[in-house]
Amino acid sequence: DDRNKFVGIWCMNSPMVAYGFIFYFRQQVNRKMCEQTRTMSNRTRKMHDSLIRALTYHAMLPSLSILGIFGFVAQNLGLQHMVIERAIFMSCTIPPAINPLLTLYFVGPYRRYVQYMWLFRAKKYSIQI
Repeated sequence: DDRNKFVGIWCMNSPMVAYGFIFYFRQQVNRKMCEQTRTMSNRTRKMHDSLIRALTYHAMLPSLSILGIFGFVAQNLGLQHMVIERAIFMSCTIPPAINPLLTLYFVGPYRRYVQYMWLFRAKKYSIQI
């Protein structure tokens, strides 16, 4: 069926084009930042670098569902298996599960709070011999 082939080709190629744009625009932003480095403080430059890194990771996060896309295409080509069916849905749940963890890591106040709570609990319940 031509519609299934089109959907398969679209699912396989559109993310690659999107990630090409992501890398291109990230490079453009980095180039602009290098031009503005003289006018920024060291702290501001680090904050912008961290923000660009966080945005890049968040933009690349949906690529983890590539297994689901491959499984979808394989099923449209006639390869049927229960593992493939489950992998399609499981691969689509990975990005939403990792997204909050990336936010906790890249947003400084959240990261410091988590580190504080982790260290506070570790010290509170540690046993000295």
